[in-house]
Amino acid sequence: EDVSVPRNRAADLMAVIERLRASHRMDIGVFGHAGDGNFHPTFVTEADDQRAEQRINAVRADLFAEVLKLGGSIAGEHGTGVSKRAFLEDQVGSGGLAARRAIKSALDPHGILNPGKVLPV
Repeated sequence: EDVSVPRNRAADLMAVIERLRASHRMDIGVFGHAGDGNFHPTFVTEADDQRAEQRINAVRADLFAEVLKLGGSIAGEHGTGVSKRAFLEDQVGSGGLAARRAIKSALDPHGILNPGKVLPV
């Protein structure tokens, strides 16, 4: 993942990740750029875990909700992609999402740029 929080909330984010690790019973490694508040929590599952994707999605949803409560962003340096599109409105609100769709539509009226991805026209 790729999330960011204000630098003065970095320790709070680490506490959140530890809480998520315990509650979801999943190892979560963290690396990143503490100096600018960008972190990369990495979800670790067993190779034969048939529910890995479902479990990761549950942790991801909880992580993103907590990051927003800390005044952070669900997308630090790598942007909002397909795995985060369901959470984009939580961050930018319905008006922010509508504005992004309007810009996408104006710049890509035929929907040929990255079709069907984060902001379909």
